Amino acid sequence: MTAASGKGAVGRARRFARRVFPRFWRDLTLTKVAGSMMIPSWSRWRVLNLFGCTLEQCHLAPGTIVSDTRLTVGRGTFVSYRCFLDTTDRITIGRSCAIAMNVSLVTSSHELGPSAARAGAPVHGPITVGEGVWIGAGATVLPGVTIGSGCVIAAGAVVTTDCAPDGLYAGVPARRARDLELSAPPRSTDTDARSARSSRYPNRPWPSRTG
Repeated sequence: MTAASGKGAVGRARRFARRVFPRFWRDLTLTKVAGSMMIPSWSRWRVLNLFGCTLEQCHLAPGTIVSDTRLTVGRGTFVSYRCFLDTTDRITIGRSCAIAMNVSLVTSSHELGPSAARAGAPVHGPITVGEGVWIGAGATVLPGVTIGSGCVIAAGAVVTTDCAPDGLYAGVPARRARDLELSAPPRSTDTDARSARSSRYPNRPWPSRTG
């Protein structure tokens, strides 16, 4: 077998796997490969882009689960360990966001069914997170929610409805606890993004925009 024919055979096998075992292929590439600890956190966005996501330069920690490719993340955003991004519908996360560990962004659910099967017909809705948002550890955001720019979502909160910009939301379900002070928008340069990340991980090299 020649090198060309071998390469063609691999390509055909890959296409067959995608067609016949789409869920397996998605879980293998997006969860096992892209979420592996073998992939440096500062370069995981590049790997996810290879599989069809749309990410600017950002930091995604190991164990982050991305269930499909309907994901857009802005530059300078930080996603911590073991976050679950259910991209049954589209998830859009703005620039300079901070998402703490064990956060779940859930775009799929069920209609309420009869007593014999309360989880009825599947439903889904997109989630949009504005720029500069901080989502605390263990928070859950449910389908169809838009979180306005500059918001803080408290740890453990369950967000079921839209959040207006620049507010602190807490509780189950999350309610606006107070307004947050408005400030000048931060500069979104590569140097600022690298400096913020380097302060968290002083011994880790961060690539330049062209790196």
